[in-house]
Amino acid sequence: MPTRPDYNDVGQLSLTKSSVEQLRLLRIQFENSGLSEESFVELLLKKAGYIPHILNKKRTSNDGGVDFIIEVFNFVIICQLKWWFHTKVHKKQAKQIFGEMYLNESVDKIKQNDKEILFALIVPYVGQNIWKQLSLFEKNKFFLITEEKFIRFLTNPSYFLEHYFKEEIL
Repeated sequence: MPTRPDYNDVGQLSLTKSSVEQLRLLRIQFENSGLSEESFVELLLKKAGYIPHILNKKRTSNDGGVDFIIEVFNFVIICQLKWWFHTKVHKKQAKQIFGEMYLNESVDKIKQNDKEILFALIVPYVGQNIWKQLSLFEKNKFFLITEEKFIRFLTNPSYFLEHYFKEEIL
């Protein structure tokens, strides 16, 4: 069972004071929007000029590990959003999520294109044991967008997408 840090005790997180404030404002904005997590991020991406492909799914059905797909340059980024403000994702959960994303039927169709596929798990916090495995994840085109990167992704998606993946991949 994941540990559940108190959101108000942000001192235990490796965030700057500015990021803590941005996260607090994003949380308020999200809660006031009345939207689901995926719909809220979709709105932020659309405002930044991206049209994410949201997979058709029923509210009660399993999404198969993929929430939305974004195209940036010649990359297709398969995204799973775990926007839990009160919990951390640990190594076992990350491996399971990345596995579900990789084996998703929609991803199989994309693999037939010439574009490179990247996988992104978007989550505010992760357990310390994930950082030890991060290079293994990234070597296999699996990326964690977490902590400071999570906040940058939500506050300025176009800059983040165009620079982060360009720097990481090219």
